[in-house]
Amino acid sequence: MKLLLPLECSKSQQFVSLRDPGHFLPLFVMISTPLVSLHALGLIAMVSALRHYEDDMAHENLAADAKLVLNRTRPLTPRLSAEDLADLRQMKVPRASMAQLKETCNESKFLKTGDKLGEGAFGAVYKVRSNTWLSGVLESAISVSGVLGNWFESASQYYYYAMKVPLEGDEEAEDAAEHEISVMAAAKDHQCMNVLPLLDEDPCVDGERMINAFVTKLLPWDMDKWQREYEVNAECFDVVFDAVRSGLDCMHEAGYMHGDLKPDNVLFEDFDADGCPKGIQLADFGLSHELGKPHMKFPKQYYNISWHEAGTVFNGVTDPFKLTTKVKVNGKYKMHYVVDSRLDECSFAMLMYELFNERVPSIQEHLGKGACGPMGPERGLMMP
Repeated sequence: MKLLLPLECSKSQQFVSLRDPGHFLPLFVMISTPLVSLHALGLIAMVSALRHYEDDMAHENLAADAKLVLNRTRPLTPRLSAEDLADLRQMKVPRASMAQLKETCNESKFLKTGDKLGEGAFGAVYKVRSNTWLSGVLESAISVSGVLGNWFESASQYYYYAMKVPLEGDEEAEDAAEHEISVMAAAKDHQCMNVLPLLDEDPCVDGERMINAFVTKLLPWDMDKWQREYEVNAECFDVVFDAVRSGLDCMHEAGYMHGDLKPDNVLFEDFDADGCPKGIQLADFGLSHELGKPHMKFPKQYYNISWHEAGTVFNGVTDPFKLTTKVKVNGKYKMHYVVDSRLDECSFAMLMYELFNERVPSIQEHLGKGACGPMGPERGLMMP
């Protein structure tokens, strides 16, 4: 195990390794007095090192000048308890067309490629291709005035698509997928440019009807991959902010909160000439809910691992926005929160801080400093 100690507090923390004794020579000189033995010195150094190491592992951050320097640990998507899910399902009305969907699949619009692109809390994403080359060309929305080279490049890009399929045998995932399709349809009706488009639902793939699956654009990048594999360019702040702002505003106008805004749920096509993401779109709407309506709170156990969410959405945690309410479900009162766009604003502020280590003045002015309560790893940062 390699233990690290901070040399000084600055915007970018610097460390020295305990394996390199040369770094501790000045320390020996300063405190080598008759009152302190070498044994005591070694004990002090080891205790200090372990304390730093344990803090880093437990809190997953280092505080410096009132800033939180985040590591690359992903916040997780929270899920309802088994009891709450059972209560919700008893109230759920089944889709009237479900039986028909299972029986009807006359023409395959898409074909499987065998490539699995990833897996999230509620489903897996697969790469599929259009069944006809012509449909891939037409759906690529190529401008007639474009040059031939760009024409073929664009056609090739949109010939392949992403298909999200709910996890097999997971009723919560099935419900989330069905709901996600409804949210994407609403965003499509509002022509949201920075929200992942719904191209097909319950698609027929290789002769099989994929119930509660949907097909959308194939975007190879997300903000989490960007920050893990590259050095995030501070000059890209405005580009990212404007795109996410546009996507959230459009979703809110369509009547929905995103509900799970974090780096791996913000996708993009590629990088522009300045090294900034382009074609940015919000994705993963399993936790999106209608604004103004109550929704069940998540178990408290998710509070520290789903640190991109404000405390409002968790049971047994302070609700900074006072949106908590009790709703009777199957004869029992359950703790709910009223779905509010401000909860997205908190996650948005956290997203920008995680990517750029900068606060967003406009969100601070709108909500008030610290209005979201503690967020971030081990809830070590007051947001926004």
